[in-house]
Amino acid sequence: MVRNAGANRTVQVRFQRMVESPETGLRIREMTVTAGDPEYQLAVRTTTRTRARLDRFPGAPPFGYLNVTHTVPNANVTNATFTFTLNRTRLRERNVAAENVSLYRYRTGNQTWHRLQTRVMERNQTHVTYRAVSPGLSEFAVAPTAEVAATPTATPTPAPTATPTPTPEPTDRPSTPTASPTPMPGTDGSAPGFGLLAAVLALLGLGALARRR
Repeated sequence: MVRNAGANRTVQVRFQRMVESPETGLRIREMTVTAGDPEYQLAVRTTTRTRARLDRFPGAPPFGYLNVTHTVPNANVTNATFTFTLNRTRLRERNVAAENVSLYRYRTGNQTWHRLQTRVMERNQTHVTYRAVSPGLSEFAVAPTAEVAATPTATPTPAPTATPTPTPEPTDRPSTPTASPTPMPGTDGSAPGFGLLAAVLALLGLGALARRR
């Protein structure tokens, strides 16, 4: 029985007298509740099966269930934290690693089991202690964590690489020889007639010189 809690005040409830269930290996150690009502009642018990009107748990069979009965309306509960232990013998019997255990909450709105954030708080040779946070109260299942199927990563198809079209090499064409200019007739390749005229003038000049002597 919770009394004079105050609106939206977090209340810690310890279950020191609760013993471990021999059928499930579960024991609830502690829970905290934040509710809008100043007074309400809570009762928690561990069971091997869920209530008849709830849908069957869809995953691997749970280790056990936590049934919470309460007088405060669930709409007035904003947060609930559960601290519970699980016997290592149960883990070995199921070949389940301690880290692969989660607390699941049954949501009456859509009639599904929702996995809650669960973490290992403590472990020893005989037990593992867990803590899980829930947005409200309901029926809970302690079960192996459902494996999430890995989504295959699509391998991108490489874009085809365009092969460059080879540029044809230029074909060597035979060069056409350029005709050299043909020299015109003349003694020194000069214009025609100028060589002959120079020779005549030279002879005339020699004759004039001989007469002077």
